[in-house]
Order: sequence, then structure tokens, then C-alpha cells
Amino acid sequence: MKKLSFYLVVTLLLLVVSLVFVMQNTMPTTQLNFLLWTIPPTPIGILALFSLILGIFIMWFFSLMVFIGNGTKHRREINEKEKFIKSLENEKAKIQDDLSKLKQQISDSFASNPKSMPPEQPDNGKKE
Repeated sequence: MKKLSFYLVVTLLLLVVSLVFVMQNTMPTTQLNFLLWTIPPTPIGILALFSLILGIFIMWFFSLMVFIGNGTKHRREINEKEKFIKSLENEKAKIQDDLSKLKQQISDSFASNPKSMPPEQPDNGKKE
């Protein structure tokens, strides 16, 4: 919230300074030429205000492109991590399946030969 307030104050200050500049510079300038464009005599304040607004839109456009690029990068990273998590979950399920098969084999082998079965150990609250 503080960051937004700071930007709002700076924007309003820039607007006020720009309007003061425009109001003070109302005399027409000489004709401006650029490549094939010809700009008739216009007050320099209006040209400066136009340049300011054009600069704001250009910076907004580039910051938007950076924001979109970062969003795409983060989405790609999320997708990669989700795939990695899915592969780990599949590996965990396979290991648990193998473990249950081994337990079943052990219990089957001891069921066929009960004399070789190890004595049961008391559960003292420790988990493996």
C-alpha cells in the first residue's frame, strides 16, 4: 500500500510540474521537421507534454512486456516442478508397491515354514 501511495504522489507531482511547464510555454515555436513529417508551429509546452505522454506509454509497454515474460518464465518453472513432483509421487508409489510385495513374500515364506519365523519384537513407539 505504501508503494502504491508513493507512486501516486510521484505521478501527481509529475503531472503538476508538466502542467505548469505547459502553461508557461504557450508561444509557438518554429516549424519542426522529422524525416517526412512536418509539424506546424506549436507551443513548446504542448510538444513537451506530448513527448512526456509518449515516453510514459513506451515505458509502460516495455514494462508490460517484461511482466509478461516473467509470468511465462514462472509458469514454465511451475510446470517443470509439477512434473518433477508427479515423477516423485510415481516413484514413491512404485517403491511402496515393491515394499508391500516384499512383505507379502516374507509373510508367505514364514507361513510355509513357521519354525523359521523370527520372534515378534515389542513396539516401543519408534517408527521406521
